[in-house]
Amino acid sequence: MEIGNERCELIKLFFLFYCFVLLLGYCRAIQQRVLHILAIIAIAWGTIGSAVIIVLPLTESWQTIQSVILGMFTNDRLMEKVEELNLKLNTIMLAIPEAERLYLLEKGKAKKNEASEPDAHIVPAIVPA
Repeated sequence: MEIGNERCELIKLFFLFYCFVLLLGYCRAIQQRVLHILAIIAIAWGTIGSAVIIVLPLTESWQTIQSVILGMFTNDRLMEKVEELNLKLNTIMLAIPEAERLYLLEKGKAKKNEASEPDAHIVPAIVPA
């Protein structure tokens, strides 16, 4: 049975129960015990309904919740993706030696530019005379 069908059946059952309570409420010959029993049933219904409303979405998305929590405390997935990209890059470089040479040249130029640039983000302090 699908989750949506279960919810629909629960809604129908709740509606019938509510109609029954209303019908009994309008009868003048209801005894005090019946009202107590109906109150107990209503409290139980609300408690069980609340539990179902909380538990069903959690069970439906449990895999996603586990993935998010795992991602919060570890970076295993990120490392897998980085390793996969490194493998692809190494495969391309081995297949095309010219690409490896160009990559190493660009990498060397980037390092030289970083080393030769002065610290432009540092602003010298102005000393009052």
